[in-house]
Amino acid sequence: MPHAGIFYSIESMNNSLQTAIFKKLDNIFIILLSSQLFLIITSFFIASNNYSVTASNVGNELRLAIMIITLTAVVIVRGYYNSTISKIKLMPTLDEKIDAFYAASINRLAVTEILSLINLITFLTTTQYVFIIISIILFILFIVYRPTEKVFESELNK
Repeated sequence: MPHAGIFYSIESMNNSLQTAIFKKLDNIFIILLSSQLFLIITSFFIASNNYSVTASNVGNELRLAIMIITLTAVVIVRGYYNSTISKIKLMPTLDEKIDAFYAASINRLAVTEILSLINLITFLTTTQYVFIIISIILFILFIVYRPTEKVFESELNK
């Protein structure tokens, strides 16, 4: 019977460690989300007060390239994430699965944030609202990508 108590304490320690890892991941998510929200609001403020310095030499080709790069990167990140989830399902231990999910989630969030920032910078230099719209779409996608324990469990049970 004492053995069962030791197992229970190890199990509860693993659960608290798992919760701590997801709490840390959630904190990272909130920080990245806040920075995006701050930059979107700041961009609107700058554009609405005509403080922006427009780059008239930013050609249509460059604007189109930024849009294509954004779309391509979103598709690639989705493929990377799905591929990683498939590999995670095959991992033998829960700790390995959590570590891999943690890394995949941070990578996906980071790329989404960078794409949003690139579009915000392009908006600030061109004052074309299509780039702020793309950034807002990426912001919403970022919220959808929020990594939680529930998401982790559902991804592994698909």
